[in-house]
Amino acid sequence: MKIGIHSFAALFPDPRTGETPSAADRMAGVLDEIELAEEVGLDFFGIGEHHRPEFLDSAPAMILAAAAARTSRIGLTSAVTVLSADDPVRVFQNFATLDLISRGRAEIVAGRGYDLWSHRHGSLPTVERYSTYLEWHAMLCVAGELLAQSPLGPEEYGEDRLRSWLEGFMPTQPPSWLSDHRGPTPLLPDLWWQDDRTDNGWLRNCRGDEYLGELGLLGAAPEGWMIVSASLTSNHPTREQSSRVNSALVSPTTAAALTRALQSVRDPWDFRIPDENDDLQFDEAPYRLTGWLSSWNGDSRFDDHDPTRFDIRAVQTWPGRRVAQLFKLVRRDQSPVDWIGSGRDEPSFIYEAWSDDAPSEHASQRTTKSEGWRLLAKIDDVAEFLTETGDDLICEISIERRIRSPYSHSYEPEAKRKKHFKIVVLTRDGRINDFKGNAGVWKKPRRRVPT
Repeated sequence: MKIGIHSFAALFPDPRTGETPSAADRMAGVLDEIELAEEVGLDFFGIGEHHRPEFLDSAPAMILAAAAARTSRIGLTSAVTVLSADDPVRVFQNFATLDLISRGRAEIVAGRGYDLWSHRHGSLPTVERYSTYLEWHAMLCVAGELLAQSPLGPEEYGEDRLRSWLEGFMPTQPPSWLSDHRGPTPLLPDLWWQDDRTDNGWLRNCRGDEYLGELGLLGAAPEGWMIVSASLTSNHPTREQSSRVNSALVSPTTAAALTRALQSVRDPWDFRIPDENDDLQFDEAPYRLTGWLSSWNGDSRFDDHDPTRFDIRAVQTWPGRRVAQLFKLVRRDQSPVDWIGSGRDEPSFIYEAWSDDAPSEHASQRTTKSEGWRLLAKIDDVAEFLTETGDDLICEISIERRIRSPYSHSYEPEAKRKKHFKIVVLTRDGRINDFKGNAGVWKKPRRRVPT
């Protein structure tokens, strides 16, 4: 086994001073690092290859040649040489010359990059050579002829392998593409502006109105609507917040006991509010905790590579069977997706999803942006459903906050993080109860919730 270091010669700001060194100073630092690696006994030092302004390793053979003149033992390798961006003959000549200069210490690791034209864990690249598409077309034509002539084999482990393979080339949730669900970012202050509290004050303290705001009860949802399920992340240059909302049906006689029990848990990830297909549901008198929403449990398929979807995923949650049957709900695949009852003018549920930017490994500084989804429900319909079932609605609101460096590539072994969560019960008669007692009301036409 050999131990060494790989470097991309990154030109990033110093995480302590915030200052970016000059390109010449950074390159000198890389050569010093290679020299030091040999002194401490490492076996090799590798230089990557990138063609972007934040990395200085666009010509790794030249960097390694300069290092060869300052070292005598350590192996010098590329990590990796991007053959799709160069002439293979010139690559051979450059590294053959490097091998002469270093007296046999040069090695080459070849690859095809990792952007849209690269293979990721054996998958097909998003952008491929024309010849590859011709090859795949010919292969599928032959497969089609074979299927027409020969019977399919039996299912393996309860799964149709051919169907599963073909589904990987189809939209995740047809007939829509994932990008069809991307809508505008909600006009919520936390998604657009950074809280004016100090970092420590914001990190350590989560006010009661912030929890109720996640349920849409203080203006985060349109008048007459509330949020019954959600997951969103908001980023600012030095702060990041992730919040989620889950809800389920609970027996009114034991809701207070369950609220106190769940609120005593240290970490909100140690329990889960179930959906209607969850094996964590229970209904043993007098205790009852059952789901009323359904959720998505699949992977993204072909449209996972769609650059216009940004960070939008499949529709994550929707009304469950019981509520759909009560209101005779029909899903409308539009933007945003909604569910409307038979003979009604307005929908009962609306699913909103947004993403301000595509995930990127290239950005050197954090910016203000957000992504997420939320399921809004009409308050009057939620109240009617609870009356019909005889249940209350238990809600979990979890908020996790982090203080981060403004530089996205900085190493943060001790990033400040704090988890907050609250359990509340929305009763059929319109009250909001937490583990301390009454915390407000939720179903009056003009809601006023004490903070």
